[in-house]
Amino acid sequence: SPRTISRWLRRYRATGSYARLPNTHRRLVIQDLDSFREKALSRPDQTQSGLAEFYGASRSVIHHALGRAGISYKKNLLVPEGGQEARGAFLSALRKIPEEQRLYTDGPGVDDNEEADCGYAPKGQGRFGERKSRKTARTTLIPAYRPHGKALEAPFTFEGYTGAEAFRPWAERRPAPEWREGAALVLDKAGFHKARAVQQALRENSIPALFLPAYSPDLDPIEKIRAPLKRNIRRHKESMSQERATQHGFQKKGQPIEA
Repeated sequence: SPRTISRWLRRYRATGSYARLPNTHRRLVIQDLDSFREKALSRPDQTQSGLAEFYGASRSVIHHALGRAGISYKKNLLVPEGGQEARGAFLSALRKIPEEQRLYTDGPGVDDNEEADCGYAPKGQGRFGERKSRKTARTTLIPAYRPHGKALEAPFTFEGYTGAEAFRPWAERRPAPEWREGAALVLDKAGFHKARAVQQALRENSIPALFLPAYSPDLDPIEKIRAPLKRNIRRHKESMSQERATQHGFQKKGQPIEA
């Protein structure tokens, strides 16, 4: 490569030869792994750069020493204090609802400056696309997802951001014809979900609402379909209506649709 040739020329000018110079650099190796393991575990939030500064070594040396000591850099965040009780109460209430009657909702949106992430191009050639520098409009989707049967029900799309004004018409008209008696709607604690007008609309349709506890996305199955759904909407939004793109995006994930 040009860089290799340039390096050879610099070596020739400096030494009069193209021969590779002997490696005189001795790489520091941490020998006492037991002591290193104890000190590393006593600083569990320290980065590799911090450990390297502490030992007077490079990040590469620390990286290899961590591997030899059987230590990986990871962290699982626990539920905040009081959160376990809230999760327990939610799961207890959820178990009282038959699985086939549980529905989950959210309001993912796609901005008009979002484009498909990838595209086809010949090997060795790049593919470039244009993207607006700022977003000027947003298409929002409000669906109901039934994990039992993996069905997307009552998809409702509109231009704008999700709020009580947009969510209330969906709660008043869209879900009722598709939902069987006894269905319960699981929502997160977004402000517009708890708005008085929204709660009144759900009560008028005899739809009980169950709120997810804080910091519990793992309890919301709709989170698993959010990304592929948005990705396929972006990909097909120019060639079909938004609601058809919504259905296409969901079907591309291999799920049936009820609408």
